Amino acid sequence: MSFEYKKIYPNYPVIIGKVGVGGLTKSQLIQKLQQYSILMNGYGEILLADDKFTTSDKKYNLQTVELTVRDLGFSDGATTARSSKKR
Repeated sequence: MSFEYKKIYPNYPVIIGKVGVGGLTKSQLIQKLQQYSILMNGYGEILLADDKFTTSDKKYNLQTVELTVRDLGFSDGATTARSSKKR
């Protein structure tokens, strides 16, 4: 299924991306993160260490749509607190 972003964001330039998820064990995922020098904070380490965090044997591809903060209506940038008030 292709995401029809042009109907939702007709007036903005968007970047379409693809992210692969799944298909790795937890230890393989940690190794892959280290291989690509992806750093985690303490919360990420706690999350990965928890037994409730599981991985999927099946590999999925997700399509992403990237917009700028300006495209979302914040011409001067926005903080998390400011963007929450705009909703």
